[in-house]
Amino acid sequence: MLTKRNKNRCLSIRLSGDFDGSSACQLINILNRNSRKNSKAAIDTDELKTIDTFGIDVLRPRLQQGHEIDLAIEVTGRFRDAFQAE
Repeated sequence: MLTKRNKNRCLSIRLSGDFDGSSACQLINILNRNSRKNSKAAIDTDELKTIDTFGIDVLRPRLQQGHEIDLAIEVTGRFRDAFQAE
């Protein structure tokens, strides 16, 4: 995961490789640590190779509004639909 903070308080995160349960936990930690410093997060999924459903199942509930992560999150890239709530 590559992270970058923009001037407009937006955290950019580029995911690469395989997204599994460990990746989900790592992403949750990054979002939690940066939620006070940023108002938005943009997650790019274009460089992911595979997505494990367990990783998505770990992540999705935490992306729901009102949960522990207080950021406006936008997911982009070819796997964006996998990250959306059902």
